[in-house]
Amino acid sequence: MSQKEISTEELKDFVRREASRFLRKKNINSIGIGYKIKNGKQTNKISIQFTVDSKL
Repeated sequence: MSQKEISTEELKDFVRREASRFLRKKNINSIGIGYKIKNGKQTNKISIQFTVDSKL
């Protein structure tokens, strides 16, 4: 399955547009953009990151 590359600007636009919807959820404290973490190591892929009270 092929994945479309998404630009940092597109991610920023998404976060600006949708952050308030995610932040209404009790467990989510913040939303931002950063590098994906996989198996405890940072990758070179940009992703949307969430800060939560605890993983569910």
